[in-house]
Amino acid sequence: MSPPAPAAPPPAPPEETLRRRLMGALVLRLAVATLLLGGTLLFAVDGSRGYSAFTPASLIALITATYAISGLSAGLLASGATRGLAWAQLAFDLLLTTGLTYLSGAAGSVFTILYGVVILNAAFTVGPAGARVVAVGALGLYLGLGYAVARGLLPPPPDQNPRPYQLEAHELGFALFSNVVALLSVAGLAGGLASRLARTGGELRRAEASASRLARLNDDIVRSLSAGLLTLDAEGVIQTANPAAG
Repeated sequence: MSPPAPAAPPPAPPEETLRRRLMGALVLRLAVATLLLGGTLLFAVDGSRGYSAFTPASLIALITATYAISGLSAGLLASGATRGLAWAQLAFDLLLTTGLTYLSGAAGSVFTILYGVVILNAAFTVGPAGARVVAVGALGLYLGLGYAVARGLLPPPPDQNPRPYQLEAHELGFALFSNVVALLSVAGLAGGLASRLARTGGELRRAEASASRLARLNDDIVRSLSAGLLTLDAEGVIQTANPAAG
């Protein structure tokens, strides 16, 4: 007996479905910018220097970039761009998350969870393979940021207490290990869910196509009958009639 053929990869989402998902991701990004970045900005403002300090100014720059990119993305979506725009949005989301992570503690930041959100978004916009690529990018950026800060290659924000950035070896190791495991788990879960969703969508589209072909075949058969055929509703009103009935 010959071995079974390998399963075909799940189909990419149709353009209209992808456009809706990208619009949802755009709304989510704006919500993150408004709630997380804006809330962090309120807590980061120093009474003496106001918004001119490094952290508030950086957060304002991230918020401004987020709104500008989201507006540009909305315009491109309206013009029909989807696949390339999906990757561009994911790249920006990774950079946005890295910037917020740096401004809130680097390796020990609570906002590293947003990398998982970007991976989930990738799974449902560009598919399981795309989620794996984004997961590798997220891990590279997070580990690179943690290494650069720990080695002094990237100094902490000058207006913040440096203690959260100067982790002991065991603290840094635990933070890196736990976040890497979490991101890998999210990537695996997101890839599995996206694969099942893609297969379900493919089966639904095939079922719809089969139903459409069956309806056309039935219509052709009815039109080709030499005898007249009428269909009536419950009140006796003619609904359809084939050519022979005319």
